[in-house]
Amino acid sequence: MTERILHFTFGPVQGFINDARRLRDFWAGSFLLSLLSGHAMKAAVNAGATIDFPKVDGDALFEALRTASADPGPYIGSLPNRFRATIPKDQAQNIGAHCATAITDAWMEISNAIWNNYVQDAASYSAGGGGAAKEIWDRQVNSFWDISWVTGESGDEIRDDNWLDQRKNWRAHLQLAGEGGDHCRLMGQFQEISGFHRIGEKEQQAEFWSQLRDRLGKDNLDVQQDERLSAIALIKRFFPVELSKKGRIGAAVPFTPGKDILNIRHWPSTSYIAAAPWLKRLEQERADVEASCHAYLKTISETFRSQTFGEWESPKLFGLPGQDHMRSVAKLDGHLLHADGIQTLVKEALKSDQLRAATSNLNSGLDKICKSLGQRDSGPCRASEFYAVLRMDGDRIGEQIRERKEVIKEALFTFTSNVAKSFDHRAENAIHGVLVYAGGDDVLAIVPAQDAIEAALRLREIFLDAFEFHIPGNREQAGFTISASIVYAHFKRSPLSMVLRESEHYLDAVAKNETGRNAIAIALLKPGGVACDWASTFESNGGRVKFLADLARSGFGGTDPDFAKGFFHKFLHKYRALLEIESNSIAPREGGGAAIPEFLEPLLLHELRQQFGGRDIPTSADNDKIERLKELFFPLKSDECGKVRPSKQVSFGAGLIARFLASEVHLPPTESTAVGERSK
Repeated sequence: MTERILHFTFGPVQGFINDARRLRDFWAGSFLLSLLSGHAMKAAVNAGATIDFPKVDGDALFEALRTASADPGPYIGSLPNRFRATIPKDQAQNIGAHCATAITDAWMEISNAIWNNYVQDAASYSAGGGGAAKEIWDRQVNSFWDISWVTGESGDEIRDDNWLDQRKNWRAHLQLAGEGGDHCRLMGQFQEISGFHRIGEKEQQAEFWSQLRDRLGKDNLDVQQDERLSAIALIKRFFPVELSKKGRIGAAVPFTPGKDILNIRHWPSTSYIAAAPWLKRLEQERADVEASCHAYLKTISETFRSQTFGEWESPKLFGLPGQDHMRSVAKLDGHLLHADGIQTLVKEALKSDQLRAATSNLNSGLDKICKSLGQRDSGPCRASEFYAVLRMDGDRIGEQIRERKEVIKEALFTFTSNVAKSFDHRAENAIHGVLVYAGGDDVLAIVPAQDAIEAALRLREIFLDAFEFHIPGNREQAGFTISASIVYAHFKRSPLSMVLRESEHYLDAVAKNETGRNAIAIALLKPGGVACDWASTFESNGGRVKFLADLARSGFGGTDPDFAKGFFHKFLHKYRALLEIESNSIAPREGGGAAIPEFLEPLLLHELRQQFGGRDIPTSADNDKIERLKELFFPLKSDECGKVRPSKQVSFGAGLIARFLASEVHLPPTESTAVGERSK
């Protein structure tokens, strides 16, 4: 029987995932997309197809859907939103439709469960809004997914990997009008479902959402006071709630994701992730902090009437807790681990005449814990307020699949499996953080700021090891590389949706397009936007990225620091215009490299000797230190021919990022070399 090829895809992807106000929203979007893709793949296999790409045999999510018996089931999305399958010729007309129907059926079963259990009663109660709510719900749910597939003969002259791209060109490019009414606070392109307008019907609108919240329970925080959401946003918000209550959702989710491993309703907050390394230090130094921890817990219980233990499941992800005094502290709402967070919680929970005293008492209790710790080499006395979003994506994997499909499929399966293992909190030397997605060549995780660079370097090694195992050869020259982005953000001052969009931009636009792939792009996000950024091609020994981390670890602290705290800010202020003008005229040297301005070295030397009141620095230490700094000012980039050479444009971002990491984040000590030495 002649075989044919099926290419199948659906979306939207990025908007569905990235429009998130909480980490739980983010996970729900990612997992739902992977889950629905699994249903489409299962339908294809049941119709006689063989999934060529990605590898599904042994994939935890696909097996859980196929057997409907996994308990606990996987909670990490591992299947991409597109696949390639070989199908019998007699199924050519039907199999794509079977896959589309499988997605629609699962989506409708999930959406109906959310409507019936969380929205319907509130919609019925609100006079005038009920009918509109149902109409809006059906409109948004029924038209959300854009599903496409193409079938064709195997061995056609047209390369089948281009079929879906050509299929997209058939679409009529019509400018669709946006939805009317008041828009969703989470997914702004959609109307919120009450059907009432903020202008003229504010009271009715408030009543609708009040009724919905009341039916969730008095202390429920799943829909907050300022949240008016669309059908799609409500599905994302209540999907983990429904699963945590019922365990399963019919045939759509025939297993309990994360049971006994992680309660998917209680994902850690970004404030908790930022503070996780500090919590680990509390556990390690029990004798010094136990009394102050108990005193702080007592102050919290006297201040709040409502529940303050908002992180019941979070300690597992970070190997916590062990000691008695930590069993309660490690489950506190993440905001109670930060002064900024305390202020927010107090405003939400207490009356205005109680705010000042409560805030003062809580801050005093937290300060006592910090003073008990003190500032030592093992870590800072205060928790960092910054976390990091880490994204990674293989470079041009799609272009190479057509030549070596089977071996690449195996390599990617090995990669994603080992990524998941590296985040398993039960494993030795686990990466502590939240792995949201690991499928194909994509990885997305939220980690403490101090762990982000090390995690990126470690996952890159896992990627290279996977391809080295399946495709032996020179791992640096084989053409299988991965790029990464790290975006640091404050848990309170930068909305999660903004951080996610920036991380996507820095991966695709900066690390891949501008830097030439096999690269890492790092950015620091502040309330006004990106404060500083830096990008460079990866090097086999860690190179510039490793030096940046070493600079943050040892360059600014101790009794004899290499740099004054304001060194890089001062250098940027004094010489930025001069160096940017000069770097614009740099021409690449013959044979590679770039003509770095000759006066950069004397400028650096001058500032090094002036920074501590003009005292001399040993010349033997100066030269290598300046050489390393020059590498950070001119990071590596790959040109269109794949040649790696220093950038023509000067970059001040590395020094500023290192200073941020030194002051706001405490990188754990390593056996790395000193700032002025090159990595061996």
